[in-house]
Amino acid sequence: MTKNLEDQIKKALIEGTDSAPGLKDDVWQGIENELNKEKAGIRMTRRKSNRPSLLRFAAIAAVFVFLLLTTTQYGQAAINKIKILLDPQKKITEQIEGDQEEKDYTLKEGQMGYVIYIDETMYTKEIEKGKDRIVPINKAENLPEMFIEINQVGNKTPEVLAIELESTLKDEFKRFKNYGNIEDPLKAIHLFGASGQKHDDIYVNYYLVDNTKGGSFIIKSQYTVEAAEGHGARFYHMLREFKVLAPEDIKEIG
Repeated sequence: MTKNLEDQIKKALIEGTDSAPGLKDDVWQGIENELNKEKAGIRMTRRKSNRPSLLRFAAIAAVFVFLLLTTTQYGQAAINKIKILLDPQKKITEQIEGDQEEKDYTLKEGQMGYVIYIDETMYTKEIEKGKDRIVPINKAENLPEMFIEINQVGNKTPEVLAIELESTLKDEFKRFKNYGNIEDPLKAIHLFGASGQKHDDIYVNYYLVDNTKGGSFIIKSQYTVEAAEGHGARFYHMLREFKVLAPEDIKEIG
């Protein structure tokens, strides 16, 4: 990465984001070039005066990208660049009904600032009433809907939402449990409700995830009792691939 480009970024950070559009492609191109060098195992001798390390540049770029993400005009372009740097497909080993199967999962970008990998052979991602939904391609007739639904609340923490939802869910479901903070399938507060034990009764899981901006993602998965080892297990594997996009993620890409 050239010293000149580093200076331009610093200047943009100090003076504002007016020059951001002209720099964003150079920033990402520089990061991609450095990542390619790392992956290829290229080791080059660099003088400290004009060759900042990848980590040093990534730290500067992370702040720069944060500014892009906080402006509606340039935020989507920055997210698209992150999407490009992540692998478009990822092999996931699923444990379904006692059998292991390796599947190709496809990277999907969420409109609210996250990414997730899904199995496109069985599911599709859609937007309904402002919420992102992952639904089966082949829907069962005469059964409740089965889906993952992702929504975002901008001004409530997971802890606050957990209190609000718990009072509602206790009345709605025959069986309810607040599992508190969990790490698997993702870092969240987990609330669970079951309407019964018949084959067409439903299990509902709420995962309340910190969005790193003072708000929360509300992730709801719903499936029938009979589908717990089918759709339920697949939803679990997809939710393990959910990732909130934050500035520091730039350092982890590659």
